[in-house]
Parts: sequence; C-alpha cells; structure tokens
Amino acid sequence: MKANLKNKQGYHLVIEHTKKGDIFRVRTSFRDDNNKSTSRNCGSLGLVSDFIEKYKDNYLEEANKQGEALYEEWKKDYYGSSIISLSNSRDVEEDNIYYSAQLYLRSIWNKLHLPEFFNQLKKDMKGKWKYDLDELLFFLTSVQIINSCSKLSAFNSMNKYLIVPQKKTLDSLYDCLDAVAENVDAINNYTYKNVKKYLAKNSDLFFYDVTTVNLSQSVGENAIIGFKKGKEGIYGPVIQIGCVCDQWGLLVGLYIFKGSRNEQSSLQEQVERIFSTKFKSVVICTDAGLCSAKNKRYLEQKFKGYIMTQPLSVKKVNKTIRDWAIDTPFDNVNKTKDQIIAEYEELIKEEKDQEAKALYNKTFYKSRWAICEAKIYQDDNKKEENSILSVSESKGNTPSLKDIDSTSFEVPKSKNYKKVEYSQRLVVSFSLKYYYSQHNELMKDKEKALDAINNKSDIYSKSSKDYRRFVDTKKITSDGEVAEEIASSFLQDKFDLEEKLCGLYCQATNLEDASSDIYRYSRNRWQIEYAFRTAKTFQGFGNVYLHTINHIIGHFEICFLAQQILKVLTYKIYKEVGYEKCELGKREKINDTLIDEGDFTMDKIIEELSSLKVCKLKDIDGREVLTSVRGKNEINIAMASAFGFSLTKESMHLPELLKKVK
Repeated sequence: MKANLKNKQGYHLVIEHTKKGDIFRVRTSFRDDNNKSTSRNCGSLGLVSDFIEKYKDNYLEEANKQGEALYEEWKKDYYGSSIISLSNSRDVEEDNIYYSAQLYLRSIWNKLHLPEFFNQLKKDMKGKWKYDLDELLFFLTSVQIINSCSKLSAFNSMNKYLIVPQKKTLDSLYDCLDAVAENVDAINNYTYKNVKKYLAKNSDLFFYDVTTVNLSQSVGENAIIGFKKGKEGIYGPVIQIGCVCDQWGLLVGLYIFKGSRNEQSSLQEQVERIFSTKFKSVVICTDAGLCSAKNKRYLEQKFKGYIMTQPLSVKKVNKTIRDWAIDTPFDNVNKTKDQIIAEYEELIKEEKDQEAKALYNKTFYKSRWAICEAKIYQDDNKKEENSILSVSESKGNTPSLKDIDSTSFEVPKSKNYKKVEYSQRLVVSFSLKYYYSQHNELMKDKEKALDAINNKSDIYSKSSKDYRRFVDTKKITSDGEVAEEIASSFLQDKFDLEEKLCGLYCQATNLEDASSDIYRYSRNRWQIEYAFRTAKTFQGFGNVYLHTINHIIGHFEICFLAQQILKVLTYKIYKEVGYEKCELGKREKINDTLIDEGDFTMDKIIEELSSLKVCKLKDIDGREVLTSVRGKNEINIAMASAFGFSLTKESMHLPELLKKVK
C-alpha cells in the first residue's frame, strides 16, 4: 500500500494495490473512548486509471472531492448505528438510566436566548459569581419540570441527568437562588418578551390572582412570612403569591408578599412592576377576592378597564338586584332562568336530543348599570366592602371611579371607615351546563347536612364551601345556660337562595363591550387557576422547606420559569398537531371542526417528560451509546416532530443530539 496522497480533516485518501490494479481508498483514523488509536476503511472510489482517463490532470482533485463525500456518508452511517454486545449475565444498572427530556427543554431554553441573558447577568455581578449561572439555572429549572424535588435531592440526583453543570456544589445551588431573587422582575420581563416573540402570540387581556403556600412549621415570621389559617384549616406560616398571566396562559410576572396581608392591596403593586406605562388597550381580569373600589379605580385610570367577579349571594347585594338577576329575562332570548330550564326539560321529555344539546351548551346574558357603594377602612389590612344599591338601564349621573378624586378614598383619622358611591356595569350570564353541575353538588351538600342533623353530629366549625354552611347549631338554652344536647336545624332559606342562584355568574366591569364578550373574557380566568394548580401539583409550589427570604423567592421564581418553559413546549406540540389557534387546555372550533386537546394536557406532557429515559451503554468500539427505554406514543411522536429529533430511538449519540438543541 502506498502512502496517502492527501490528508484531509478526518480521513486519508490512499492508493491500494490489488489484482485488478491500483484503486483509490478512503480511510479514517481516530481515538476511541478508551483513548486507543484505531482506523476504519470508509470505502473505495474505483480504479486510479479510470480517474486519469476521465479527469486527466484533475484526477487527484476529483478523487479528493469524491473521497470527502464518501467519508461524510460513512460518518453518518457509522455514527448512526452501533453494534452492542449484550449478555444475559449482566443486569442493567440503575446508574446507567438517565432523564433524556432535558434535550427538548434545552432546545427551548436556547431558542429563548436565556444563555445570553444569564451570562450577561453573571458579568454584571462583577466577579461575585464564580459558577456558570446559565448551567445551574437550566439544571434547576429542568428538574422542576421533570422530577420536582428539593435542592438537596436535585444535587444528589445529578447523575440521573444528561445535562448537568460542569462546576457544581450544593452551596452553588442555594447561592443560585440568591442571584435569581435579586433579579426576579428582569428575568420575568425578558422571558415573557422572548416567549411572545417566539410563539408569535400577543394579548390585551391579562389575569391576576393570588394563592397561598404553606411553609415548614419551623420558620418564623419575617417580611414575607405571616401566620394565618390556610385553606386546609391549619394555622401556620404561609406566604402569598400574586401572579399575572395573559389570555394564552403565558406567565407575565410574579409577586411574593406577606401571608397575613390583605391580598387586595397586592394588585396595584404587582401591576406597577409589570406595566410601567399606561396601556389603554389592556383589560385586567380578577376574581371576587380582589374586587375593591381602589383596585377598580386604579385599573380604570391606567388601562382600558377591569372585569371582576361579583358574587350575588353576599349580604351586601340587596333583594331587588338579586331578583333582577334571577327573575328577569335574558337579553339574547327574552326568557327567564326558570323558563329556560323548563324548556330544556321538556325537550328531554320529548326526546329531542339535538335541540336539547344545543340549548344545554348555550349561554344567556343580560346587563345593567348599577350604583354601588364602597366601604373603605382606615386599616389597609381590612378588606374593603362593596355593596350594590340599585340597577338601571343607563349609566346615570353617578360618577365612574376614574372620575372620583383620590382624596375621596382617604379615611380621616377620626373615623374607622368612609363610604364612596360610584357606577359600574353588571353582566349576568346563565348556563344550563353550570346550573346542573352546581345543583347536583348543592343537593349532595343538603343530604350531608340532613344526615349530620339526624345523627346529632357536632359541627365544630363551618365553611362557606361545604355542607356545614346549611346547619345551624345552638349550644345554649334561651336562658343563656349551656345546653346538655346540641340543637341543630337545617337553614332552608339559605339553601333556597343558593338553589335560585345555581348557574348564574355575575361580572362587574366598566367596559361597554357586548355582554357575550365580557363573559368570554372572564371565562378565560381559569388560565391563572390552571397555572397555580399545575405549579402546586407538579412544580414545587406545595409545601416549602426553605427559610431565608431570598431562597424562598428564588425557589418560586425557578418554579415560575419552569412553567413558562413547559407552556412553550406545550404550544410547540399544539402547533405540530394542528391546535395552533387553541389556548392551553381549551376546546375550540377550528375550520368548523370541534377539536379537543385530548392527550395533550400539560399534566400528561409532564408525565411524558418524566418518562422519557435512556440507558447509556457501550458498543464494541467502546463508544457510549444511548438507547431509549421508552416506547413511542402520541405525545413523544409529536415532540419528535416539533423539535426535529426523537428520543425514542434504539441508538443515539449524545454529542450529535447536543448539536441539534443549539
């Protein structure tokens, strides 16, 4: 064999003597994973004489050109397949199983240009940070999506992940929380801006809500930790988290404040952090817990307006207004609630299923302007009380909140509270679907309440959300003495009122849009509830065992970032399967065809990401090979199509996969 004619990058072109004559052959040399020098034949190009005859003086140039092409083809085939020696005497070690879904998450992370942002953030720290902030944050974020756990557990399980920080200590993970906590607003603003651009989704409708999170009983009160009874009825340390998302469910901002504070005052503080200037096209939508005249006035002055849930069962809504909501006809059908129910039941009786189904899925609306009164207390921690005095066809002479001077909301020191009168619009909707759902739950509560009374059960505490609200207990006699037996009775009037309100839903707003649009806007408020539920179930928003303020804030910001990445991934899958115009989890008509997200819920996507694993083996040449331990299914096929590579192949090479996520 003659010496090689030309040494190209990665291969050699040599002339080899054979019985048929001299031929061009392409060879390559490399060091394997054991650092042992080895060589391979990539293939032959043909006789040298044929090249000379065909290409004359340019035969070497052409041979090298064809040799390079042959080498590239060989490389694709060689690195795309492997020969692995298996044995029935060896077990698969747990240490060789890795979470592979990080590769999809890293692809999104890079597409949102987060490495550039966090690298710049590290530079701005001017040498205070010696670790790779981008690597650490990506690792913590991916862990919160794939297998949410504590920082200690994440550190101890680093050997289960394909992509881990090169330099890592347990202290570096906790220090990372401090760095994040100091830059929460900057991270959220940058991420939301890039997510909107990447997904090409804009929004003028935003939702704000607050949730409480229990902390470890060992922590004490500080600037963000307060003590109060949570929704589970347990008194202990809690914090409150205010969150803003848009109509697509994309997270905009996060605000953590003291658990014992009144949540109503948090809205203005959070919105100020996100929207630095006035946006006359933006509408903010909240639930009843944030419904206050101060919040409404702020939103009316800075934005297009507000939509807030207005309960009809509270004492401050007088009988006249309640009767209007219950007994007057709806604008789009000119029928009352009772007439609609009677019509539906008649259709069911006559077995007119198609007409009954159409009526069942329809929503009915009516609206009126209302004169309201706000009772504002001097103590900011005391919730403001709003009552509705009357309704009318037109707005009337009562001023809107934006026209009322701020001094009207200042309570003199000599008084505990002050009353302010203003006008707003009430939009009431009714749906048979919600009516029967709520009515069934109401009847179950009635049955439980009657059973408790008949069994003489002692009702220790009452809740507005369970059957005990219908039970009246008396533990003293009419003479004021302690009774030997507890006397319980059923509150029929309270039950009758709730039964009349089943299926009715009321919104307070300053907007003059169509009632159907107001209802549609407010109906999307479940996006923020969906975000909280997903975070608490899958992403570490449950019980938290951190103690310092920065560590707590940093932890929740990483959870927030994890859910944002997850939502981007979900929308990529939606686009791939034809649901591009759908909002997360929503059922819609596209091209007159009713579609359902089916298996593509965020819950099932998280489950699939946690199940995507690979086993790391070595082939006969000593190279590391990844082989999937997860079979194909509808979700991971959609993921593979969306990202351009599959993680369920029999043979994969990590360096090649990492090139695809850049």
